[in-house]
Amino acid sequence: MEEKKDIWAYVGITLGGILLIVFILTSISHAKRLDNLEKEVNYVEIILDSHTRTLDSLTGGPDTSFFLKSPKDGLMDALLYLEIPHPKIVYTQAILETGWFTSKGCTKDNNLFGLYKGKHHKKYNHWKENVRDYKKFISSKYRPHEDYYMFLKRINYAEDPNYNSKLKQIYKKVF
Repeated sequence: MEEKKDIWAYVGITLGGILLIVFILTSISHAKRLDNLEKEVNYVEIILDSHTRTLDSLTGGPDTSFFLKSPKDGLMDALLYLEIPHPKIVYTQAILETGWFTSKGCTKDNNLFGLYKGKHHKKYNHWKENVRDYKKFISSKYRPHEDYYMFLKRINYAEDPNYNSKLKQIYKKVF
């Protein structure tokens, strides 16, 4: 009788170990899937934006097709749509930060504003994520009716001491 109990205990421990291994392997598989999930979600958002645009055109809602354009062509509309303060200056920031929308940060990483995480530039799946991130960053620091150039200086937005001068020069050319 003791032998049967020992065998069943051994079977139970073995099955428990197997289940633990299956659980660990499943967790690893899910972790890898989660890494790709964010990319898939952003891709789905882009597709949904396209469908939303179509639906909005039928229902008379807002047209968000600018998110499907390049940042150069869609950014100003996005800034207005997201109600980011001083959109012309912010657009000018994107020009300065990306070298007129040609830098690797812009074309590959979709980072229009030179935003960092730690010591590294952030990478985005789509430029609209960067615009929303910029808005979140600015919203936490900007005081309504504050001069935007003074605001950028106050928060030390850029390391370049001539940043605002450069912005103003580009602003005059563009607007």
